[in-house]
This record gives sequence, C-alpha cells and structure tokens, in this order.
Amino acid sequence: EMKKIKLAGVPEQAFIPIKLAQEVGIFSNLGIEVDFVETPEGTGKLLSLVESGEVDLALTVTDGFIAGKAKGRDVNLCGTYISSPLVWACSVGANSKLDNMGQMASEEAKTGDAKIRWGVSRLGSGSHTMGVYASTNMDVPSQNLDFVVADNFKGLRDGANADKFDAFLWEHFTSKPYWSEDIKHVGDVKTPWPAFSFVEGKNLAEGTNLTH
Repeated sequence: EMKKIKLAGVPEQAFIPIKLAQEVGIFSNLGIEVDFVETPEGTGKLLSLVESGEVDLALTVTDGFIAGKAKGRDVNLCGTYISSPLVWACSVGANSKLDNMGQMASEEAKTGDAKIRWGVSRLGSGSHTMGVYASTNMDVPSQNLDFVVADNFKGLRDGANADKFDAFLWEHFTSKPYWSEDIKHVGDVKTPWPAFSFVEGKNLAEGTNLTH
C-alpha cells in the first residue's frame, strides 16, 4: 500500500529535486505518494499548515522554524534538507536612493529614534527573522525596527516600490530575475544555520507513521 505524504514548500528552485523525484518515479518506487503543496506565502504559512495538520511535513527555511519554535509553536525539526547556508538578498524599490545595506544603518538608527522599515511576508517568517538578524549585524537595536506584512514575494516587490518599507529580504536566486527593472539589489545576508529543514507538526506528533 502506498503511503501518502502531503509535503508543503515555497515554489523555489531549491525544491526542483522534489519535483524531479515525483516525475521520474523515485517516490513511488519507495512506496510513497508525495503531494507537494505549493505555498508562496512563506515559512509562517508553512508552520501553520503543519501545526494544523493540513499537511504532514513542510520544507522551511530554518530561520523561520527557529523563530516559530521560540514562540511556542507546536512544530518540530525532523531533518535537514540543505545543510549549506541560505543566502538572503536584500532588495529595495527600483527608484530607492539606497545602494548598499550599510546606508540603512544610519547613526540615528543605531543610537537614536530613526527606524528601519523591513517588508516581511508574515511575522515569524524567514524574511522577518533575517531582518532582525541583519539589523543586529548592523548594530541597529530591535526597538528601531518596524515590520510591514506584505504576504508574499510579489507583495514585497510592490510594497518596496510603493515606499511602504525601506527594504526586504528574500532568497537570492529567486530575487535575481527581478533586479534589472522591478527592484534593486543592495546586499546579501547568509544564515548562520542550515538553509532548509524538514518540519513536522500535528499529524506526525499524533503517531501517523509517514516518514518510513
């Protein structure tokens, strides 16, 4: 009998091996039927899906999982998908005056009341966590950060061009095709942890044996 797994992930190039394994029959040869649930909203949504039991597993950016777990979300790490760091690109609106990330960290942002406005897909997502991490690396305290929810990658691009926020962070190679006209690239931030992890939630916690 085929074991069925609902696996959720953001539709990015990192998950091409999942698609290829489906197409060439690797999963079926192992007795597994994988339903890949595309989730463009990002890690915050992925955690909600596994937490509620709508999917069995999620492939998430590890930073978003860390943030969710730290806030008490009922999800668990159950494996590593990509062990190398994930590179997050910092992008701004096409007409932004910013040319590099260092320009965001003014003395007022470091020691005064000036704010850095980050666009994020969802609070608690990887784009949110990495905004905090990038700001810490620039010596900007958390009280001088504002986070604007823009739902997905398109919302982030549109929001940056509408000046709803100063910049946003999204996976480097997913962002790259849009740098020529839509948005501008001003820097990169590497995670200090593995890029992508497998996360389990309600279904596996209740003993449904889907991973073997």
